[in-house]
Amino acid sequence: MLCSTMKAKQEDTKMSNDQVQDALVNLVSSFEELQKGLEIKHLGSEVEEDTDIESLPPEKLEAMDDEFHQAMVLTMENISANDLVDITDIGAVASILLDTVEEVAPQLFEDTGEEMEV
Repeated sequence: MLCSTMKAKQEDTKMSNDQVQDALVNLVSSFEELQKGLEIKHLGSEVEEDTDIESLPPEKLEAMDDEFHQAMVLTMENISANDLVDITDIGAVASILLDTVEEVAPQLFEDTGEEMEV
């Protein structure tokens, strides 16, 4: 009986892990789609991966960043206003994600003297 209970808990944990993984993949994909849309809107086309960001018009980059930020603020306000998720839970998840990314990919958090995109 104990073995079957442990096995069921392991399966539940795996299912939860899979759901979190799927949610993170969807989150990143959604961010990328928003970013692409803003690039097309503000720059006229998608920015290629190997593009030197410094070569792009700074005023357009700033407008893109501002609009991305506003979209995130509106999203958080909507989530909070509609009681979809407690905003403190989002903060806790964000903190856990940052801590985990720092553990898995510490090079993203090294101070190289340059601003790094995360």
